[in-house]
Amino acid sequence: MIMSRRIFRRLLPLLLLAILAAALSSRPAGEPAIRTLFSPTGKEHRLQKTISEELRKARKSIRIAMYTFTSTTIARTLASIRQEGAIDIRILIDKQQFDQCLEQKVPAAKILEESGIAIRRVDLRAEGEQKGAEPPHFHHKFCVIDDSAVITGS
Repeated sequence: MIMSRRIFRRLLPLLLLAILAAALSSRPAGEPAIRTLFSPTGKEHRLQKTISEELRKARKSIRIAMYTFTSTTIARTLASIRQEGAIDIRILIDKQQFDQCLEQKVPAAKILEESGIAIRRVDLRAEGEQKGAEPPHFHHKFCVIDDSAVITGS
């Protein structure tokens, strides 16, 4: 049976959309899923919620390297995961930034400090002491979950 041109023209966009959806959703086994997120995301804090959801997927470890930490949502998630006790959480953070957040009573810093999470304050000031030079900062922004998933930012 031959399909009329009119029906074909109506069905073609749906067929192309189905093929595109299948191509985008399928990937070979073992291939990593890559998602791109942007911030700020408005009042709903989608980025923080998405990161918290990813952190909750951890089964053995969470490693974080951050310049500063101001997200109360993510700090609460980490504190909750720590309280459950099954996940090894370790944080490296810029000493000056973290100390400043604690002095300014930034809620996220206080939550992390009181959570019992292993936090190592990195001080690079002695590394970059040159006359007139600004000291270097521990300016990393990434997280590794279970040695297999990475969240990074800039």
